[in-house]
Parts: sequence; structure tokens; C-alpha cells
Amino acid sequence: MKQSRGNWALALALGLFHALPAQADELVSTRTLAEMVAVQGVSLQDGVVTGQVVNLSDQRIENLRLAVTYIWHWKNERHPGADEPGSLEFLVVPAVAPHAAVDFTVPPAHPLPSRTDGWMDVSVSAVGLTSWR
Repeated sequence: MKQSRGNWALALALGLFHALPAQADELVSTRTLAEMVAVQGVSLQDGVVTGQVVNLSDQRIENLRLAVTYIWHWKNERHPGADEPGSLEFLVVPAVAPHAAVDFTVPPAHPLPSRTDGWMDVSVSAVGLTSWR
């Protein structure tokens, strides 16, 4: 039984190796992402987040991954409540041409709270992408 498990694991590893792209992804810093992509005009209206991403580079960008952070601000930060409704969602913009801008819209994944003990704010930032050289 051990031998067949070993062969299965080897076959799986070889199969995954062939499924991977020939060149590995390059990890870049947040600063490098900020030099390639600008997120602007972000607003939150009735739970819907809208904004625009701008490709600042000379390269086509694909699979631009955006982090949409819902930030809850307590009216009384010294004595916050126990039920903090902030959350994080991700959005993928399929493609952005060099020096082009693309609008995005993020419908709420869940209803935003209607409360009197604070207010919701939103932040959107680029967290990953694929670029073609």
C-alpha cells in the first residue's frame, strides 16, 4: 500500500508540474503595485462600492485583484461595541490596457448595517495582478 501511495503522489506531483506555467509568478511589493495601478474615485452609496482603476504602466494588466475593505468607525472609539461589522471582499478586474482606466462596481455581498453607533467607510487597494512584458 505504501508503494502505491508513493506512485500516486509522484504522478500527482508530475501532473501538477506540467500544469504550471513555464515561468513562476514574480512577487512584488505594495510600492511596486502602487506604481503600476492607481485606484481612484472610490465611493460607497447604499452598500455599492464604485471606483476606477488606472493602469499606469506600459504593459497590459490582467487578473487585477482588488481588496475591498469595509471599515466600521465607532462613534465612541474608547468604548466600542462587541459586534464590529467590518469585512473584506475581493474583486478581480479581468484586463486593463496600458495607460487605460476601467470602472468597477462591487455590489454588497451582504446588507450593510443600519446602525446609530457608528458608520461604514470603504477602502480599495490593488493586491495582485498579472502583467505581460
